[in-house]
Order: sequence, then C-alpha cells, then structure tokens
Amino acid sequence: MDREKYYARILLCLYDLFTKDLWITHRTYELVRQFQTKSFAAVYDSYTAWLSRKTLKQGSISLKQQIIRDFLFFAEEEQISNISELSQATILKYLESKSHFSTSTKSGIIITLRDFFKCPEIAGMLEKDLSVNLKVVRNDKHEHLPSTYSVDEIKRILAVIDRKTPEGKKDYAVILLGKH
Repeated sequence: MDREKYYARILLCLYDLFTKDLWITHRTYELVRQFQTKSFAAVYDSYTAWLSRKTLKQGSISLKQQIIRDFLFFAEEEQISNISELSQATILKYLESKSHFSTSTKSGIIITLRDFFKCPEIAGMLEKDLSVNLKVVRNDKHEHLPSTYSVDEIKRILAVIDRKTPEGKKDYAVILLGKH
C-alpha cells in the first residue's frame, strides 16, 4: 500500500505541475469533509479570515482550523444548525469527548475554542460570551511518566521478556539494571 501511495503522489504532483504549473510538496489523500449547514461553513470562513489577519505561523493557523472544524462537525452531529444555538453544555460535551487526550492537547483545544468565541464576528452572533468559562488546564509535561514502578510491575515486565533472543536478553539486562 505504501508503494501505491508513493506512485500515486508522484502522478498527482506531475499532474499538478502540468495542469496548474504548481508543484505540491504535501498532498492529503482523503476528501475534505464538508459542513452540512451553510451557516457553519460561513462561520468557519469568517474565523479563517480573522486568523489570517493575525500574526500567526501557518502551522498554528492550520491547527486552529482543524480544531474548529472538528468542533463544528461535533455541533452538527448534536443537531445544532446555527452558531447561536451553541451553549456551554455543548462545549462541555465536546470537551468530554476529548477526555482521553493529553492535558497539553486538551489545553490547546480550550485555547483555540476560547480564541474562536472571541473572534469579533463569531462573538457578535452569540447572545452570551461562551469564552468566559474556558479555562486552560494546568499542563504538566511529565504527566505520562510514572515516577516509579512497583516491585510487582517490574516482576511482571521481567516475566514477559523473551530471553532467548538477543533483543530480549538486552531488554532483560536493562530492566534488571534499572531495578537496582
């Protein structure tokens, strides 16, 4: 499959070069999902235009666009068809759907949602300021690293290592050294 994608990308780049005099360095292979409601498409376009006027790097803009697209698709799935129908409950439900993400990812989502609701055109469409309760979660960069492993955990890890292979022998030795 990777080989097929490789050749497909080459063909697409050549096609773009031939037809548009454009050389693509990155191409996605999925169709872009479209909004079901015109109002969400218009809101998204307004936010995108507002972002482009800010002094942000393209990567930051793309990430913010991706997060807002995801949020608006979530709202559509919740049968919301207009930005004025959004509520704190909808935002909370969306954030709960992201509970499995890391703290830093959730913080990025919250910051982007707050930014979205502070966009002048979006804020003008809402009765209440929905950005008020969007507080950033404290970010601990070491949150996924356990401080220590219990003796039982180390025993279970050592028990599953295959000591018949060179890699297994190495892993076993490293774990034993780390144990002491």
